[in-house]
Amino acid sequence: MIDKIKNFHLNQAPDLKIQDILASFKTLQSAWSENGYYYNKAKAMDCQHLSIISHLLDPLEIRKRLVAEFGDIKGLDQFVRRKNYDGKIKYQSLGTVLHVTAGNVFLGAVDSFIMGSVTKNKNIIKLPSKPAPELQLFAESVRDLAPEISKRTLFLCWKGGEIELEQEILSYCDGVIAWGGNQMINHYQQIKPFGVKFISHGAKISFHVISKAGLKILDWDAVLRDITEFDQQACANSQNIFLESGIDIKDFMQKLSQRVDYKRCMDDDQAVELLKQRELAQYEEYEHQSLNIFSPGLDLIESNNLSLEPTALAASIRVKKFSDLDALYSSLYPARRFLQTCGLVVGEFERDQYLDLLSRAGVNRFTNSGAMLEGLVGSSHDGEFNLLSLTRVVSDESLLPSFKNNQDIRHIKAAGFYFASGGTTGEPKFSFYANSEFEQVAKVLAESYQTLGLTFEDRVANLFMPGQMWSSFSAVQKALEYCDAQQFPLGGNVSPDYFEKVISFFGVDTVFGLPSLLIDLAEKTSGLKIKRIFYSGESLNVQQQSFLKNAWGVEKFISAGYATVDAGPIGFQDPAGVVGVHILFDNLVDLKLVDG
Repeated sequence: MIDKIKNFHLNQAPDLKIQDILASFKTLQSAWSENGYYYNKAKAMDCQHLSIISHLLDPLEIRKRLVAEFGDIKGLDQFVRRKNYDGKIKYQSLGTVLHVTAGNVFLGAVDSFIMGSVTKNKNIIKLPSKPAPELQLFAESVRDLAPEISKRTLFLCWKGGEIELEQEILSYCDGVIAWGGNQMINHYQQIKPFGVKFISHGAKISFHVISKAGLKILDWDAVLRDITEFDQQACANSQNIFLESGIDIKDFMQKLSQRVDYKRCMDDDQAVELLKQRELAQYEEYEHQSLNIFSPGLDLIESNNLSLEPTALAASIRVKKFSDLDALYSSLYPARRFLQTCGLVVGEFERDQYLDLLSRAGVNRFTNSGAMLEGLVGSSHDGEFNLLSLTRVVSDESLLPSFKNNQDIRHIKAAGFYFASGGTTGEPKFSFYANSEFEQVAKVLAESYQTLGLTFEDRVANLFMPGQMWSSFSAVQKALEYCDAQQFPLGGNVSPDYFEKVISFFGVDTVFGLPSLLIDLAEKTSGLKIKRIFYSGESLNVQQQSFLKNAWGVEKFISAGYATVDAGPIGFQDPAGVVGVHILFDNLVDLKLVDG
């Protein structure tokens, strides 16, 4: 095995572009989707949680994770410009990474493999001593369906705790990501060589906090889902419920227990732990007149100890009361290294206060009830961005030559774009944007479009005028790339017949363009269905809006931005205001009022 690991580490695997990696995951996703080959194979073995494997492999979701952590994901392939930095950066893989996975939730191993693969590491996946059949099938599917990724992956199994063997394995690693109990985490922390990056995700505990105002909007079934999903084996499963003083704890526990529809799934060891917990709880009930409710599907134990307490799992919960926020903080802060997810159910006007206090106490993640096991794409895990932590940030500080001392635009030697204004002063005025500046313009516009409702599912026709040094077409095209929208770069000179064919055939639902050109096009293609128009360059009056509604059935009109060629974006449309009212990009523009 050591020779195999050594060769794996030393051999330089061919570099893969991020799009090629995502394409491989698309193939795997298809095989693990409902009625796919490996889905059916696993289902025949009575494997569970199969739909989640397909979700984890979804290339659109993976891409969203990458964008959330890296911004410009091209930085995984090449050196790129970064906002507010004059040089270039590239996200380089650590090299060879050992993934030590937990045995209780096999999906963690799948996710760890995905993270290591999209960050272009060579990955050694240590399987549990008794790997779940789903995990064994998953390793088989990677070998069969993703050969290029398989060349960069080893699925291996060895008995944990063999220090000499593990030290030798670690000598060929550049990083370790460990998932599991504190004993295992401490073990690898102690034996790893100096310079090997160590990313640990040890035992964590999650809980609910419910205020009196939150109780009025509580979804009881959602709370039960947070407790019982994955048989309460995941770190994000709730184990404690903190109730604000004034909530009737007996009534709460009875209502929760009455809604239970869960069948326990546990082995003999878990059954022993549950029995032990019950007997201790019964003693506490006798000693302190506390309340317990034991049912076939859920154990509810009232606890007078306000500190965070782990349970025996297998659908068991400790219910506690806190008098005020200071008392809650004092009870949680000592356990800050072990806090993970808080299912926060509070009133709208007190939420910020709870978020501030609990985050200072050590909580890294907040969700609504029912969402503790879901995970929002782009969120941190245990307070870190895991994908980013699996890379090195490499900087290229070879700066572009300065042209500050020569203001003649013709002498600029930097890479970038030349644009011209419309010439309203009699002669066009020329402006130069360095590549990094134009990237910033596009990102700012993209953020405003997303704020105003544009998503990666939209199909968008760009009808601004290209060429002749006009900026709008290029700026919108680049901004739509950052929105991950599907683009149809038709341009303002498109013929009505071709426009009609493209819109009808592809179901394009959004159009960007100059109002006068859109009106002219709509006169010749009435009857099309276009949901939304982003306009710029001219105002769009009520009569024009009415005409476009009748011709194309437009439901929404949105400004594509208040901007100038010379200065770039100035404002974006107020999402809650009327069409044409803009909010200043106050982080970009210094607005000065003259004479009031």
